[in-house]
Amino acid sequence: MAKKMADLNNHYGLKMRLFPSSQQKRVIDNNINASRFAYNEMVAIDKELYALHQV
Repeated sequence: MAKKMADLNNHYGLKMRLFPSSQQKRVIDNNINASRFAYNEMVAIDKELYALHQV
């Protein structure tokens, strides 16, 4: 049976700081922008569907 974190006597976190290269920063920015675009498109579709159901 697997133990949960609360069952362990000591549990520690790990704090890390990353320093991405310029190319990695561009990839991260592209992924963030793509997910933001997809989310905003889904919200717009949801609003449009809601408006159509009100008619």
